[in-house]
Amino acid sequence: MDTKLTRMISVLATAATAAALAATASAAPPTPPAQPLKGPGGAAGKWSAVHAVLHDNADDDLDYWTFEPRGWRQEPARKPDAAPVVFFLHGYRATDPTRYDAWIDHLVSKGSIVVYPRYQATPYTPTVTYTDNAIAALRDAVPWLRANAKPKPSLRDGVNVIGHSYGGAVAANVAARAVDSGLPRPASILLANPFVENATYKPPIDAIDDDLSGIPKGTLLDCIVADVDSFAGRLGCDEVFQRTGHLKRGNRSYVWMFGDDHGSPSLVSNHFAPSVASPVDALDYFGYWKLGDALATCALKGDRCGYAVGGGAKQAGMGHWSDGVPVRPLSIFSKPPACPADTQTYGC
Repeated sequence: MDTKLTRMISVLATAATAAALAATASAAPPTPPAQPLKGPGGAAGKWSAVHAVLHDNADDDLDYWTFEPRGWRQEPARKPDAAPVVFFLHGYRATDPTRYDAWIDHLVSKGSIVVYPRYQATPYTPTVTYTDNAIAALRDAVPWLRANAKPKPSLRDGVNVIGHSYGGAVAANVAARAVDSGLPRPASILLANPFVENATYKPPIDAIDDDLSGIPKGTLLDCIVADVDSFAGRLGCDEVFQRTGHLKRGNRSYVWMFGDDHGSPSLVSNHFAPSVASPVDALDYFGYWKLGDALATCALKGDRCGYAVGGGAKQAGMGHWSDGVPVRPLSIFSKPPACPADTQTYGC
C-alpha cells in the first residue's frame, strides 16, 4: 500500500478514536464538588493529628471520649495556648465515635477540642436518662480538660454544641440546662436531623425538654431538616423552634437540606448523611461541617457570620458540580416553613 495512503488512514483512525473518546468524556456525568480548601467546612486545618482518650466510668452510661489537636502545622506562627470546645452528642446507638470520625477529625484539625459523651451504654439504657447522663459526663470532662488538655480549653466565652438524631434532642436539652448544671454556656448549637419520634417509635416522655428557655438568648442556633429523612423528619426542628422564641432575632436558622442527582454520585440528604453510614461529600463540606464551623467562629470571634445565620448566599450555597451547575442550595427560614413539594421527610 502507498506509504502516504497508509499515513492518511492512520491519521484518520487516530482522529476518529480521539473524537470517540472526547464524545465519551463529554457524555460522562458531572461529579460533585470537592471539599473547598479554605473557609468554613474547608480542608485547610492547622493541626495534623488527633489525640483521643476514652474516659471509662464505673457507670458505663457516663463514659466519654475527648479528642485534642496535635501536630501544629502553622510554623513559624505561634501555637495557640487555648482551644475552643465542642460538645458532640451522638445519635441513637452511635456510641462509638468512629461513626462520626470524619467530622470529629475535621473539627479537631481546625483547632477544637471535642468531648463525646456516651450517654447510653446499651440499647436498654432508658431514654429518660440520656440528658442527665450526658450532663454528668460533661461535668466530669470540663475539669479534666482544664487540668490535662493540651492546648487548654477556652471556655470563658462558652462552648459549641453539636447533636445528630437523638443526640440532637439531647444537645438541645444540654444547652438549655448547661448554666444551671455548672457547665459553660452554649455559644452556638447545631442540630442535625434531631429526633423526637417516628412512625414506629415515640419515647415514653418527650425527647426534647418542654422548656428550652435556659438557652441564653444570645446563642446562635441552626437546626437542619434532611429532605428525604423518613426516620426523624422535621418534627425535631419544629419543636426546637417552638421553644426557642426567646433567642435574639436573626440568631437562629431553620435549614432545609436537599439532595441533588444532577451528577454522579448523587447527593442524598437522608437521616444518616452526617455519619459514616453515608459517604463524606458536599452535604458535609457545604452543609453540616460548614454550618458548624461558621456558627462557632461567629459566636466566639464575631467572624464568618454570613456563613452561619442570615440566609444569604454564603450560608445557603452548596458548591458547584464539575460542569459548573450549582448544587441545590439550602433553604433557610426564620421559622418552620411549609413542607416543600415532593419531600419525603417524616412529618410532612
